[in-house]
Amino acid sequence: MNLGSRPLGAVFQLGLVVRDIEAAMQHWLAAMGVGPFIYMHDPGAIDYTYRGQPTDPRSSIAFTYSDNMQIELIQQHNDAPSPYTDFLASGREGLQHIAFYTQDMSAACAQLEANGLVRIYTIAPRGSDERIYYYEDPRQPGTMTEVIPRTPKRRRVHAAILAATKGWEGTDPIRRFDSIAHFAEVSGLT
Repeated sequence: MNLGSRPLGAVFQLGLVVRDIEAAMQHWLAAMGVGPFIYMHDPGAIDYTYRGQPTDPRSSIAFTYSDNMQIELIQQHNDAPSPYTDFLASGREGLQHIAFYTQDMSAACAQLEANGLVRIYTIAPRGSDERIYYYEDPRQPGTMTEVIPRTPKRRRVHAAILAATKGWEGTDPIRRFDSIAHFAEVSGLT
């Protein structure tokens, strides 16, 4: 593998696909002592493309941190084609992707593609030119690789989620929001 200047950087996030996000949050809170969760009923206005076709997965997501590692829980509520429905249909539940948070999306994507990974999923927030990509490695089926752009807006959102977890003592373990935009507004990030 040619790592070059390592544009991917370090793993930033563990993404888990679950059938029941409420039960998964309770498990992480009780068994792992990790929290609080920032829960979004729906990520918001986003366009998705999976394996070259538009799709419309409806999902709830929840974020927390263990130290500086972000944990993302994802529950898809419909059967629209996505990496999540395929993952569950294969009989799996749990770690579906690892994510890298990169300054240079072009270099990160080029590194993955030069090493044989294939882009299969695009998450495109409406009104923004930011894109999040999922890659799979045909030689290593299983956990996918997600590449997230490290933009000023995204850094503020992630920093606010991380700040909520620092020194957390068990109060208000699930903080519910309608969307990422709602969380940003309530947190004074807009």
